[in-house]
Amino acid sequence: VNVVTGGGGRKDVYKFNPNSASAQSSISDNTPYLIKSRDSDYYLYDNNGNLKAGTLVSGEQIVDSTYLWVFSPSSSQTTIKNLKTRKYISIDNSGNVSMSPTPSSLYFSFTSESNPFRFYNGYTSGFVNITSNSYTLSVNKGDVNTIDYKTQGFLISLTPSSDSSCYFNVYKPQTFEDRLFREDGTTPADVYFDKTISSLNYINKYGIPVPLEQIRRNQDVQIVVNIHYNPNSGVLYFETTDWVKDNNETTFD
Repeated sequence: VNVVTGGGGRKDVYKFNPNSASAQSSISDNTPYLIKSRDSDYYLYDNNGNLKAGTLVSGEQIVDSTYLWVFSPSSSQTTIKNLKTRKYISIDNSGNVSMSPTPSSLYFSFTSESNPFRFYNGYTSGFVNITSNSYTLSVNKGDVNTIDYKTQGFLISLTPSSDSSCYFNVYKPQTFEDRLFREDGTTPADVYFDKTISSLNYINKYGIPVPLEQIRRNQDVQIVVNIHYNPNSGVLYFETTDWVKDNNETTFD
């Protein structure tokens, strides 16, 4: 067992269940989301500064914040920032995908549930519908690439590539909670409980637990906490906080 002596503090963590999640048809500002390929079980995440796609286990789980993304939508554009690394998804004019430390806007669109979100760096301009720098994100297993739009158009309606890998479903984590983390600040503690003790029992001379109602001058109260755990796995972190001082005046007879 690893006994965490310093502790990594508390953070908000997010829960997600792929088996019961519903895809969103819109995105909100400063709300964490998961971005999943429409036709596969791959989710976008930041892998040490590289945009990748990975799978999640079945059932409810705490999602690593590298899989969570925050949008800042404005009209048809948005930045996509990773919740943990604070880096942004970027597509350059040659279609290269990277994670940028500075904000980089992408265009986005949502057509229908069957043809959901696309994220791309192109735009349609002018009455002749000429498109430039038109690369849209796509996922091929664990790799994230871009697919070029149809090149240019003249008096025609341009559409993106019909490749299904460029469509994404967006999911909102179901709940979040304040959790205790290990010293590395990124690994949640396996089990967390928080209990406030408002009364104490003590063992009297007959060996029976009874409520502690008074102590005499210079007497001490010894508190013993028994913690049972699996010695072969798991993380144990235990802390006590300062006693809450009673504001009432205490007198001794």
